[in-house]
This record gives sequence, C-alpha cells and structure tokens, in this order.
Amino acid sequence: MSALRLRFLSLCIAFAMFALGGLATSRANAAPPDGNKLVKFKLVTSASVLAPGQQGWLGVVFDIEPGWHIYWRNPGDSGVAPGVTFDAPSGVTIGEAQWPTPERHVSEGLVDFIYTGKTMLLFPVTLDSGAKVGGSLTISAHVSWMVCQNVCVGGEGDGKLSLSIASQSKPSPDSPLVDRFLALVPKPLKSPADSVAASWNAGALILKAPGAQQITWMPYEYESVPRGPVDILNDGVSATGELRVPYGAAAKEEPMIRGVVQVRRKDQTTSYVVEVPPKSS
Repeated sequence: MSALRLRFLSLCIAFAMFALGGLATSRANAAPPDGNKLVKFKLVTSASVLAPGQQGWLGVVFDIEPGWHIYWRNPGDSGVAPGVTFDAPSGVTIGEAQWPTPERHVSEGLVDFIYTGKTMLLFPVTLDSGAKVGGSLTISAHVSWMVCQNVCVGGEGDGKLSLSIASQSKPSPDSPLVDRFLALVPKPLKSPADSVAASWNAGALILKAPGAQQITWMPYEYESVPRGPVDILNDGVSATGELRVPYGAAAKEEPMIRGVVQVRRKDQTTSYVVEVPPKSS
C-alpha cells in the first residue's frame, strides 16, 4: 500500500474518531451527507429483447450530485471503486465491466481517477443459444459506491431489469445512452495507425504520441511492490509528445503492465488500453 493511501486512510480514521467524539459530547452536529441521495443509480440495457446466442449490454448508470465524485477501477490515492454484483438466471453470461475513461483529479498532493456528473459502467451480456424463444428473464444487481467531496460517504442499493427472449434482438429506449458511454470506453491500442506507441525500456513504460499537447497515464494497478512504486502525481502526465513512467526493476517479475493512456491533440482527446510486457525489446 502506498504512503499516500496510508496517509489518506489515517486521515479518514482520525476524522471518524473526531466525529464520534463530537457526537458523544453534542447532539447539535449536522447529520452527515447521505450517499444514497448524492448518487442515484439505475440499470439499463441496450436491448429490451435479446435473441439466443446474441450479445447485448447492461449498464449501471450513476447520476452524481454537482461537486461530488465517484471513482474509476483504480481509484488512485484515495477512495474506493464502485462494486456491482449481478444475480442472473442460468443461460445468461455477464462479462467484465467496461470503464469509461475517468478524469485525473489532483488535490493536496493526492491523485485520484474520478467520475463526475453522469457515468455508466457497462457489462456485456450474452444469452445462451439454447434459450427458449418467447420467454423472459430478470437480472438483479447489488450496487455500492463511495462518493466524495471534502468528506467521503458510502451508498448502496439494489435494482433489477427484465428482458424478453425472441428470435431477433430489439434495441431498448436506453440504447442511445449505452452507445454514448460505450464510445467513452478506451479502445485497444493498434499502433501505428493510432499514432501512439507504447514500449518498455530500463524499468520504465515509454508512451509516445507525436504532436500531442498532453499524455496522461492511468495505470490499472500501481501500488503493489512488484509493480512500482509508480509516482502518478509527478510521472503521470506529460505536456510533450512523450511520457516516461518509471516502474522500477522489480516490475520485470510481472507478466504485463496495463492501463489507459489518454492523448490530447488540439481539440481531440482519445484513450487507449495499453498492455506492455515489462521486458526491453
């Protein structure tokens, strides 16, 4: 665990002890913020009717109060990523979450990867080819999150949605919203067509994007000793066309260094998933 996150957790514990002490001596304190009011969620689907053997998308939409934020899969130096647990009938396969590119948020020397306003986590859903046409199915989900501003509070809730089964899939009214957030999910890096290159050299990840005004690195993991440490505060952004992210010699024990690179060129910003084995070519 990084020193910055230890510092954050220590501050949280100290704040909680202070708050509990204050409540013991006075009942005039204002009630803490309600995480279930600061964040509202709902389940949506790209298809209201799904055909056997076909894939659709499930989405967990978060509506976040202005001034507050929730977190990406790697929250950064503080916070906790949202959790989603599905309960689906047999014959339904739900894949791994697809995360839209987050914002890089810096405050008091801490770097977090966050979402504000509205965001959506997306999950591929596939119906078994032997599913009975004419039936229906219900998918339930338990969702939890941490929402932060000057303080952090948790929230959680349960939701469900129903899908009909037919010989042909049919888009749902939420399909445009799903497409909007699918477009924000980073795409696999396919150099040189993307004019972005990723390589490994002397214990560092090298990201090159000629002509870029800014390159931002958002690692999937960065705290564990074999991978770093990675200084995402000082080494996570470059205002040139090249970014060097030192991981250290111990990273060679890892099979792959993974994360998202965001590249800004003039008025266009694109994001790619990067996977680089930590071995010099």
